[in-house]
Amino acid sequence: MGIATELEFDLVSVPNLWAGLLLWPVEHADDLLRRWAAMVPGIPQTVTSTIATLQLPPQGPFPDELRGRPVVHLSYASVDGEKPLTALREALGTVARPTVDTTGPADATRLAQIHLDPSVRVPARGIGQWLTADGARAVPQLFEAALVGQPDGMVMVELRHVATTAVARSGARSTVAGPFLLLGVGIGDRAHLSGTQAALRRVERAAESVGTGLDTPSFREGQPDAGRADLALSARVADISERLDPHHAFRLQRDQGVPNG
Repeated sequence: MGIATELEFDLVSVPNLWAGLLLWPVEHADDLLRRWAAMVPGIPQTVTSTIATLQLPPQGPFPDELRGRPVVHLSYASVDGEKPLTALREALGTVARPTVDTTGPADATRLAQIHLDPSVRVPARGIGQWLTADGARAVPQLFEAALVGQPDGMVMVELRHVATTAVARSGARSTVAGPFLLLGVGIGDRAHLSGTQAALRRVERAAESVGTGLDTPSFREGQPDAGRADLALSARVADISERLDPHHAFRLQRDQGVPNG
């Protein structure tokens, strides 16, 4: 058991943060996914966006026509105000008018809500993979493999655009392993586990041609291992851990691909 006596954080001022989420009926998925993929290369680096299909719960702060149904979900944020979001918002709006659009000025609390994470813990199985620049063009096939909203399908599959040329500080893990991050989640209880695992494998196979060969351990909910780790980075994390915590008072939540003491 250890006691943390001091924690240091750097705070970055974001005076003009805008963010929001947009929802459409899943019937528009194919055209929306293709339009998002076409727009992503021209999006300013002051913007980050995520496109997903997910199964909405039967209750919640959603319009009646969307509750309990699969939907297309765009979440995005800009540190440079509304203008950088406009092109993407308008391009997707020409495909279909969103049923929900919460775009507006944001703070940290509002930013944390646009991803629609569940408010309580639920049993789940998940995957996370880094994709190459070709990941965007493969998004329709990746999402089709997930079968969101169908029997033995997943609850959510999403593609995050995380490409950046910003200079990173020399931290333990301070760079991204690819311009896109693929995430998938399914129900992890006994009744659904077999179908969920099959759906996860389908998505993994669909991603093989556009993957970097690396997984993201933190998104592998319910999985027994870290998947395909970046061994050089994992060794660096282990080395830092050994130097700062030689008595192993703290342990990593999940194996990172190398021994942890």
